[in-house]
Amino acid sequence: MRNKEAIMDLIGRVAIVDPYQDAMQLLRPGECCVIQDIRSELPCERVYVAFEDGKVDYFHPTDLLILRPRSDILRSIVTSTANMNKDDYKNLIKVLKLQTDKKTVLALQLAVSKECYFIHCITSCQDWVAMKETQRLKQFKQSGKRI
Repeated sequence: MRNKEAIMDLIGRVAIVDPYQDAMQLLRPGECCVIQDIRSELPCERVYVAFEDGKVDYFHPTDLLILRPRSDILRSIVTSTANMNKDDYKNLIKVLKLQTDKKTVLALQLAVSKECYFIHCITSCQDWVAMKETQRLKQFKQSGKRI
């Protein structure tokens, strides 16, 4: 994770500890938390989070999952509609609605409940920063400015 703007954008976001990681490796899998701080500490970066019970812990950026931007989720749904059953489609739209209504915890819980939803709706903190960095580079190229 490098892009300072993208990293700062993560602070205050609701995340969920990856429920699919080995339970022995991660504490509190599947629990939602709020990102408090991100620090570059050797040998790796740490994302500090606060849980609802007030406890603070840290995780590697790949172990914390967040919702993709709404536009990405919608694009993914539209391009995959033909391969989707009606209930999956409805639940993906429900994730979008929950996200729009700022009910992020419920949206995250639904999004990680089934692989189909996970694929369309979820990204890791590390991948989020990489995605934002790619977007930033595209904007610079389009504007003709040098980095």
